[in-house]
Amino acid sequence: MKLHLHATGFELDVELEKYVDGKVGQLYKELPRKLRADASCDILFRLSEKAKTKLSTCKLVVQFDGAMFQAEESTQHMYAALDIAVVNVQHQLEAYLTDHGYKQKRGEWRLP
Repeated sequence: MKLHLHATGFELDVELEKYVDGKVGQLYKELPRKLRADASCDILFRLSEKAKTKLSTCKLVVQFDGAMFQAEESTQHMYAALDIAVVNVQHQLEAYLTDHGYKQKRGEWRLP
């Protein structure tokens, strides 16, 4: 999976990049093997201040085989925003795969 990270309002640090790799790795494992080659993931982190409160936003966009899944979440903590966005995309991905005839066998999505 091709991973593209972008940050607005701050600079990405190594710890956040490692955390993103782990979370995107979970999404990568959810994809059927034949769809993994052309999959891409864009993640945009944005840090803004509103009314003396720092607001961290994470926008996650996953694309493969002509399909696009996206989730955007804003919280006070950047890692929490990423966690919630990943879970939302996982739910979208599961619904897509189920609608397209994939079944989950032994923890992996396959066509029957």
